[in-house]
Amino acid sequence: MKLVVIYGPPGVGKLTVARQLEKITGFMVLHNHLTVDLISGILSMNHKAFWKYVGKYRLELIRLAAKENVNGLIITTVYVKEDEGHMRKIIGIVKRHHGELCFVQLYCNADVLRKRLKEPSRKQYLKLRSVAKLDTLMSEKNLLAPMGFVKTLRIDNTHISPERTAEIIKKHYSL
Repeated sequence: MKLVVIYGPPGVGKLTVARQLEKITGFMVLHNHLTVDLISGILSMNHKAFWKYVGKYRLELIRLAAKENVNGLIITTVYVKEDEGHMRKIIGIVKRHHGELCFVQLYCNADVLRKRLKEPSRKQYLKLRSVAKLDTLMSEKNLLAPMGFVKTLRIDNTHISPERTAEIIKKHYSL
């Protein structure tokens, strides 16, 4: 199995790019909000166990895909340093099943990022839509830092279409 991990701050276009990559590769998409929205049906996002269960279900779904040798899977996430342990678990699962990992970090101009938060498509899931909350997150967490423990393809998609971004990923990783 090939696992493509697309990460970056809220609003950068992770799911939009993942959907384009799905179209040109046939890979499945397990995006961040499938598990967030699932658990939010039972626990509030402020509940102390919320993120524990989100992480648990994500790992189980990735384990299932690796075990069943799904041809390719794309996941999306916002990465902060505190997520390193969780990400290492994902890496371990994929490697135990002899899979390949492809890391992609998306980033864009701050003004464009703020504008993208207002896109109507963000209402479909429990996605961040508040510029003030984004600014707070960006100042409290380093959402633009790459994962320092893996090789990552970094793409500034400020002026690149999602289709072109997906093509760059496909070509870079020979997907």
